[in-house]
Parts: sequence; C-alpha cells; structure tokens
Amino acid sequence: MATPETSSTASPSGPGRPLDMTELLERQNDYLALRHNVAMGMLIVAPALIALPPRKLDIYTAGLAFTWVFCLNEVTKHHFNGAGILRVIVGKREGELEEQQRKEKELTTGWRGEDVHATAKFFKEREEEGLGIGEIIKESVWDVWQQRGSRKITPEEEADEELPLKERVLKYEKEIREKKEREAVDELTKST
Repeated sequence: MATPETSSTASPSGPGRPLDMTELLERQNDYLALRHNVAMGMLIVAPALIALPPRKLDIYTAGLAFTWVFCLNEVTKHHFNGAGILRVIVGKREGELEEQQRKEKELTTGWRGEDVHATAKFFKEREEEGLGIGEIIKESVWDVWQQRGSRKITPEEEADEELPLKERVLKYEKEIREKKEREAVDELTKST
C-alpha cells in the first residue's frame, strides 16, 4: 500500500507538504521532455517493428501504424509550437502566412547561392502539373541522390542508371567479356 512517504506524487522535500509552483513546472517540463523523447524513439522503432518478419497486416500492425502517427503528431506539436500534424498539413494560420511571405521577400538567394524565386517558381510549376508535395520532394531527393546537375554524364549513361540492378550487372559482365575477347584477339594479332 502506498503511503505518503512512498507515493510518487509526494514532495521530495518532505511528506504531506504540498508542491510549490517551481516544482510543478519542473515536473511538467520533465514530463514533456520524456514524452518528446519517447515519441522520437517510437518514430524509429514502430516502422522497424512493422518491417520485421512475419510481415502481415493485422491488428498489431495497425496499432503500430497508429502509434507512429500519434508520435509523429507529438513531435510535430513540439517543433511547430503546439500545432499538430493536421494543422501543419492543411495549412498555417493567417499571421504565419503573412510573416512567411514577408521573409520570402527579404531573402533573394538560397543556401547555395541559388535564386530562391526561381526555385519557388519551379516548385509552383510542378504543383500546377498535378504533382503533390510528397512527389515533388521525392523527385528532388532522387535528383540529389543521383547527383543530377553536378555530374557530367551522357544520356546513355543516365539511361543505364535507370535500369534495374540485375540488368546493369549483366550488361557490365557482358562488356567485360567483350573487352577480354578484344584483348585476346589483339594479343593474337600482335604475336602473328
């Protein structure tokens, strides 16, 4: 049986003494930090558990997916000053939009010296083509991953990179065999 001395809500400075405001605020901050840290951990753990075998769609998978969404909402609230994920996705408040537009007008170059307005225009055009934000982000990340724009490759090499891995390996092995055959023919012609 919990006594006032062993209760988790009892003040550490003495039993029966009510908590003062600083202790309550300190506990609240500790609780919020713990809640945020657990949510961050579950953002990684939940998808990992879903990916583990046996991969099946059942009530446990749905529970992990719900947990992941809930934790994503918690992290979003922490990073966007209390605005949940729905508010962030659906839209921002009027004042935030006006402030954001003002900041965009002040900035003229991006972090790599690019024209911000040209980049914004590019993304706006992509949106008008019917691509969603997720597709635009995925395409941008894929371009960075492929290092398009910074590498000088021919269209033929770019087409090769689009091939599935198995086909690329087979093509590479064929090229090596052909190269060895040419070298063998060259050696035979030199020796004769």
